Order: sequence, then C-alpha cells, then structure tokens
Amino acid sequence: MKAINPLFLFCALTALDGALSYVFIAHYGFGAVLARTLSAALSYAALATALFYLGRPSSISLFSALAVSFISLAVSLAVSSLIIIRNPAVHWPIAFVAGAIASLAFAAFGYARAAKAMGSGT
Repeated sequence: MKAINPLFLFCALTALDGALSYVFIAHYGFGAVLARTLSAALSYAALATALFYLGRPSSISLFSALAVSFISLAVSLAVSSLIIIRNPAVHWPIAFVAGAIASLAFAAFGYARAAKAMGSGT
C-alpha cells in the first residue's frame, strides 16, 4: 500500500466539508449549524474510508490519523458553531473559514506530534 500524507487528506476533508455545507445550506435550506454538523459527519466518514482503502498514513498509525482528524474536525465544528451562535449576523462562510484555519493548525500540530511519538516508540 502507498503511504499517504494525512495532512493532505485533512485538507481534502476540509474542502469536502465546505462543499457539503454549501449544498446543505443553499440547496436544502438547512440552518448553518445543522448543515455544518451533517457535513462534518459525512466528511469524516469519507476520510475514514479513504484512509482505509487508499493506504495507511505515512509515519503515523491509522488510529492516530483518525483520532487527530476527528479532534481537528470537532475543533472546526465548535469554532464555526460558536461564531454563528454568538453572532448570527456573521455569514456561515466566514465562520467556516475561521474554523477551518483553527482545525488545520491543530491537525498539523497533532500529526507532527503523533509522528514524533511513533518515531520515539512511546
């Protein structure tokens, strides 16, 4: 199996999450928080399937990649939901971008930390 950079897949997950959020909000008329929750769940399922079938992540275990991705996606969902709930005048794409930046930073740190832990054997 080919080794995959998990941060690359997480960026793809974020793009899929944004696209699904747009579809749920613009075409189905869901609220922003509900649409983000549904799109995050579907995006995580797609990421887990991609990691399972496309190959194992490079330098970290599959469990570590899925755990870091889940926590990072939860950070994204929490940040964007809190922004929308606290200030309803903010449009959902702005809240989504803020959440995506926070989650990508968290994911980069988490993947690096997991790779360091795998390298040291602890």
